[in-house]
Amino acid sequence: MCISLCIHNLRPYFQLMKYLFGNKEFLPNNWISQILARFVCGMAYTNVFCDNFLFLIVGPDSNQLNKTRTAVYLSHTPAGTSAQNLFHWIQMVYSGQIQAYDFGTVAENMLHYGQKSPPFYNMAQVNSSLYLLWSSNDWLADEIDIKRFPGFRNQRGYPCDGFQHCHQYFTVLYTRIKFLDKESKEVKEVFQEMLTFKESISETEQCM
Repeated sequence: MCISLCIHNLRPYFQLMKYLFGNKEFLPNNWISQILARFVCGMAYTNVFCDNFLFLIVGPDSNQLNKTRTAVYLSHTPAGTSAQNLFHWIQMVYSGQIQAYDFGTVAENMLHYGQKSPPFYNMAQVNSSLYLLWSSNDWLADEIDIKRFPGFRNQRGYPCDGFQHCHQYFTVLYTRIKFLDKESKEVKEVFQEMLTFKESISETEQCM
């Protein structure tokens, strides 16, 4: 998978991370992150550090992100996940396969899966309608990653040039409802494509 260097470089510290985090939560949204969002990201002269933190993970800067809202975005992000979920992502990145969590020993895998290695996920069995957004600036999910997926039923893709990973959420979704008329041409095109796709599938399919 094509991911940013900061995530790619986690592999040498995999065992250390497992020791430190165990089965605990990774990157929780707590009082520490709330304070950082308010007093670092919320200040004009320190806001640049928060912007660069986002760009380091999700992709380069562009004119699609409303930087005056960074403190708001980061007051809700990260939302936290389990440490084991993070370890699972790292495993899939380095194996290049979409498969279940590897417990590290044949005995543990046999106990959980009844086989020596974790089973693969057959993405071809996904039968729901799917809309894919990607961008050359997205370091977490770019066009190369998208092409790894088989042809889902009613699949449609849209290349969002100039967007990075967070833009579909922070630009398109957070500000869409009230400020559509003020958005850029690129953002309007993306959202219109999403609406067109939604209208092209049945209500039953939308709820699958």
